[in-house]
Amino acid sequence: MRSLKEDCLRLPLWIGGGDHGDVVRKTTSQGNQVILCPTSYCYFDYQQNDNTLKRLYTGDIVPDSLSEKQHSLIKGMQANIWTEMIPSKARLQYMVFPRALALSEKVWTNVNEQSWVSFFKRLQYQLKRLDILGVNYRKINYNISY
Repeated sequence: MRSLKEDCLRLPLWIGGGDHGDVVRKTTSQGNQVILCPTSYCYFDYQQNDNTLKRLYTGDIVPDSLSEKQHSLIKGMQANIWTEMIPSKARLQYMVFPRALALSEKVWTNVNEQSWVSFFKRLQYQLKRLDILGVNYRKINYNISY
């Protein structure tokens, strides 16, 4: 991949699986700015299970082996949700929440300040807000260890 050194260009990286970190390292090492959206974490139309939220919050979306310069080339993260198989607003909300809350905190919080335990405690208050707003989010299974 050759470098595309235009200031206005951002490459969205939708790579999933085991190649994600390697693609981020190669792309940023060539001076390209990127927006991360790995399929294995950030495709909210993919089915959820009891581990999805923790996996998203604690996942290695930004590889820790990047230089400071490479890290500065990561301009953000995004979630995708393809709605052709989502039949209703209620199902759309179910697929997005509370994952959007976890991704938002992951993006806006310094990695050394991220704490799953702290997030999970604070999430309880956010879920109450979603209840008040009538959002049909995926309920948390409190019978498993997070």
